[in-house]
Amino acid sequence: DDVTQEVCAKHASDIETDDTKDSLEMRLIKEKVLGEGVPYLGLCRGSQMLNVAMEGTLYFDVAAETRTTVRHIDYENYDGHRHPLS
Repeated sequence: DDVTQEVCAKHASDIETDDTKDSLEMRLIKEKVLGEGVPYLGLCRGSQMLNVAMEGTLYFDVAAETRTTVRHIDYENYDGHRHPLS
């Protein structure tokens, strides 16, 4: 779809996958963090990995997949854009 193509064009590194890295990180989170209680600070990808390990949900396009009116991405100010949390 158009959104996927736009994201791919502007942020190709955001959609690349590394199966070895994914599997290692997921195993560490499940065994050490969830299994043994090792403290974990998950930022960005780390918080997404923890969410997936705990069977949470990720949205590729929050605006299209939810009923929110909050603007979650600004391609003109990609690194500087912030929105309030509710």
